[in-house]
Amino acid sequence: FFSPLCCFPMHTPLLPLTVAGHSYETRHKKVLCVCGGIVLMAAASAVASFAATSTTPTTASVLAPPHFATPHSAQVAISAPRHNLPVAGLHSLPMRAVQDSRVSLPEETVAGVSSPALASWSHGAAPVGMLGVVAGLGLALAAAVRKLYARPLIAADVIQSTPSLRAPTWDPLGLLNSQGPPAAEQLHGRWSLLARLAMAWHEAPPKTATHQRIAMAAVLGGQLKKVPIGSSGMEVTEVCLGTMTWGIQNTEEEAHEQLDYALKERGVNFIDIAEMYPVPSSDPRWVSGTTEAYVGTWLAKNAEWREKVIIATKVAGCIPAPSQIAANRTDPPSEPAPCRLDAASVKAACEGSLRRLQTSYIDLYQVHWPDRYVPIFGSSEYNPDMERESVPIKETLGALWDLIKAGKIKHYGLSNETTYGVAEWVKAADEMGAPRPVSIQNSFSLLGRTFATELAEACAPSNYNIGLLPWSPLGGGALSGKYLDGMPEGARFTLYENFQSRYLGPPATEATKKYKAIADKAGISLATLSLSWCMSRWYVASTIIGATTMDQLKEDIDAFTVTLTEDELKAIDKVHMEHKDPTVGL
Repeated sequence: FFSPLCCFPMHTPLLPLTVAGHSYETRHKKVLCVCGGIVLMAAASAVASFAATSTTPTTASVLAPPHFATPHSAQVAISAPRHNLPVAGLHSLPMRAVQDSRVSLPEETVAGVSSPALASWSHGAAPVGMLGVVAGLGLALAAAVRKLYARPLIAADVIQSTPSLRAPTWDPLGLLNSQGPPAAEQLHGRWSLLARLAMAWHEAPPKTATHQRIAMAAVLGGQLKKVPIGSSGMEVTEVCLGTMTWGIQNTEEEAHEQLDYALKERGVNFIDIAEMYPVPSSDPRWVSGTTEAYVGTWLAKNAEWREKVIIATKVAGCIPAPSQIAANRTDPPSEPAPCRLDAASVKAACEGSLRRLQTSYIDLYQVHWPDRYVPIFGSSEYNPDMERESVPIKETLGALWDLIKAGKIKHYGLSNETTYGVAEWVKAADEMGAPRPVSIQNSFSLLGRTFATELAEACAPSNYNIGLLPWSPLGGGALSGKYLDGMPEGARFTLYENFQSRYLGPPATEATKKYKAIADKAGISLATLSLSWCMSRWYVASTIIGATTMDQLKEDIDAFTVTLTEDELKAIDKVHMEHKDPTVGL
């Protein structure tokens, strides 16, 4: 009795339930009386115990996977409005789009869960009526302790009672660990009714422990962990919402839909943009700054979210030829001009980004690529013949520091930078007494792991403490596996044949096939394997994803609730040693 009562939020509405053909209702309201609560709750427990001798446990038993029980079925239907709906002991799980859903569950599933919390749930007019009266009077006292007591007790009970779910790899919520059940805040996120998990299991029973991990993550919407970015003090989700297709492959409406889903429903709190986005600039629809403008119109409609989200954008590096990027820094646009990282250009770029984003500050302002020559975007060997006169790092840093002191940016980071460059930035910051960079955004994926060598050492927390933000963790989409059987209509590399073509070369394709074999054996998608692997690297702070469809976005975010096994990680490393960095050329 105590478990569901203590877990009920004060505003829980009428909840009709039908179990094995029998229907009943429960309702409780706010009450003012606290005195006598303990006595009343004890009396309710006695009534519940009496009623339980002739009735059947209900709701929470939807957790038990049907395929582990007998074939005899009982009908379970759950319907309720969109409110925080506690289902048999789970703390305030947000109700999501479950209206009069019906699923057939075995009788063993319904009757086989032996939790004290279920003993009070029974049918029969007299017991339920008496229980409702005393439960209402005792609710005030229960509410006082529910924050301490509210835990997913029933979920733990069902998992404990199901042998196949007690495997070491099946504990996505940490319910069975030695430190006890997770705190309530760990369960906040895009949760759905546990009935959805039962329905998913009923339709497609998990075949492996990895399937079970995915089932819980995808159906219930796992909690996204937050991590620090370098020395900034900012905490971001391990997944960052990338935006570079917004304005070419995605419309403003689609961009806002992605923002609504990622931020409001899934708890992502980190967005990455750039003044030059969208890309590629070869598309005739390209207008630099469009992506920032889309985010700005969303922020204008959702002003309360500005303080909840970490916004990162970037100033373009060296473009010697006149560029529309520089022209669009003003409104109306000026004449095209070269992009450089001199103080005036950096400040002008920042003002343009602030205007388009419709915000007074930027949380993380990044140098998109250096002003000096460096081998980037697939190149690896340094060629001294390519060296050019460049803006000193100290001048660029001075402008960034001025912006920090003016409150226009909070922190700055690097992108497409080398170990030498990182060391030079840190050296300049220390000599000037300015803040050091807090992040570095470099290409990083299963097809290109070069960061993991000396750059990882330089950026380690014990050294410069600079967090990696991988871009293109799916190799431009190649690591979804969709290009293995041809060129899908409407896909990025189909639309833009010469854009990031290194990801589709024979060496990369051969490696991709082997990574997909690992994913297939694990029972997960190649995209999930690739993103979860990025998350597993100690030097990665937050991984930047990009999606052109909502299905892609959902799959990408779900990947960050999945933890790969040691065997899977070893298999990945084996393929890497056979096909080391196949997208990195000379």
